[in-house]
Amino acid sequence: MSHPPPTPTQPQPQPSPNPTGIAKPHRHDVLLGRGGASNHHHGNAVFRSVVSKTRPAYRRVPKHQKII
Repeated sequence: MSHPPPTPTQPQPQPSPNPTGIAKPHRHDVLLGRGGASNHHHGNAVFRSVVSKTRPAYRRVPKHQKII
């Protein structure tokens, strides 16, 4: 009994050094982490600004309405 010829294997992708696959974050991305890199990133500054502006309205809403 003859076996079919082996099929060539596909090369396996190599893992990227950054697990997200993002080499350089965009200026509107929000970075997670501690320290200066994430604190000074433009996207994080915009995010903090949005949170500051919406905080008073959020605090006025009763807890039972905040449940997702």
